[in-house]
Amino acid sequence: YKNDDEFIVRLTPKDTSQEIILVKGDRNSKNFKESLKFYTDKVEKGAADFKNEKTKWKNAFMYGDVMRIPNLQFNIEKEYQKLMGKIYTDDYKVEHKLLLLYQRNAFLLNERGAEMESEAVVVDSTAAISDTVVVELPKPKNLLFNEDFFVFVKKVNSPSPYYAIKITNTELMEKLK
Repeated sequence: YKNDDEFIVRLTPKDTSQEIILVKGDRNSKNFKESLKFYTDKVEKGAADFKNEKTKWKNAFMYGDVMRIPNLQFNIEKEYQKLMGKIYTDDYKVEHKLLLLYQRNAFLLNERGAEMESEAVVVDSTAAISDTVVVELPKPKNLLFNEDFFVFVKKVNSPSPYYAIKITNTELMEKLK
């Protein structure tokens, strides 16, 4: 916690091997890599604050503190038409034609937790329908904010997230009741 406009919240879902990180106040990062650097730098500063009795309060949720995380919900599907039909050569110098390239990302974050689904389908000219590749990511659980913020989902012991999104407007948020 630096101030009410710049802070990070780390949430631990039921699956404690995962973590959800909400980053607010990163106004200068141009991409997820830069925002991840912003986050890791702030975590190092927070660790130093935690060791100091005068600044330890920045790392704890205390009586009177308020946290409001809006509900997020989306299910985005995309078929990559511009890439379908393209020819590429693999490492064995075999030519392939992309027949289907599809991706779907769904994310739900509310007071009961978080769920995430992600799948990708790639079919090329050498694949039969049964060779379709489907990749599903783990489903963690929990959170949100009121201005631009990043959401990173990662394994606790991993420095890199396997899922990242920047929320810049209310389009993906549910209205609070």
